[in-house]
Amino acid sequence: MVQGQIRPGVRRSRSAITGVARIAGSGAEVPILDLSLSGVRLGRPTGFGAAEGSVHGIELSVEGGPAVAVTAELVRAGTDELAFRFGHLSYREAESLAAARERYGQPHDRIDEDG
Repeated sequence: MVQGQIRPGVRRSRSAITGVARIAGSGAEVPILDLSLSGVRLGRPTGFGAAEGSVHGIELSVEGGPAVAVTAELVRAGTDELAFRFGHLSYREAESLAAARERYGQPHDRIDEDG
């Protein structure tokens, strides 16, 4: 497969990755559950009550790499986890996230066999 080519049935490649995130204003450090170049899924901090659609500053610290600060929209809030979609990433932010995923991530792409 050509690098950068998107596989059928996969929106964006996701990786399980060891790291923590700090959501601005929450005062909590939560685990990164998985990471893609379009967003991140995090553990939900105790008492976090933001509404879906709200925008947050997030600092991602992947094991072994530098912290990356991003802006992201809350797209799903479950009882134990939060899903965020990144806003515009600068070239430097995108490169840092891609390098962290490649070096420290464990891909768990899923292909939809039905479509």
